Amino acid sequence: MRHAFREVIDDETLPEVGHFHIEVYLEHHFANTGLIGGGPDSVFAYEFKSEWDTGNQVFSINANEATALQMGSAPYGAYGLSYFRSLSTKRQGVAVHFPHANFGILMCPQVDCEKAIIFKDCVPTEFLDQILATYQIAMEGVAVLSETKFQLIRSER
Repeated sequence: MRHAFREVIDDETLPEVGHFHIEVYLEHHFANTGLIGGGPDSVFAYEFKSEWDTGNQVFSINANEATALQMGSAPYGAYGLSYFRSLSTKRQGVAVHFPHANFGILMCPQVDCEKAIIFKDCVPTEFLDQILATYQIAMEGVAVLSETKFQLIRSER
């Protein structure tokens, strides 16, 4: 992904960013815990994770001292992604949040099989809340909640 972002930065005529990678796997007897779709089922589940590049920042850390590293900022070329997966057996999808730009993208074939849905001006918790309120899809994943904090979050039910 770093290569793709560098190509876009270096050549403003490129129409899109490529090399985008999302993993899926089959998880037998996925416990749906009362969300849309009902009880246990055998489904494809998307992986959730976060990826981070702090850009060209230089960090100085004192020996034997616990130090939280900051996530970086856009002027340094930093970027990050938080991946979320659906908890529904009927509406499976993945959502990606870009914390430095405060927007997210939902990709769910049962909602729109041709294009992603963009949510602007939202932090991760607002992003998941908007997906749940608009499409009734509960999501979970690792989100950035502050300059130095990642946390597993789920949509509120």
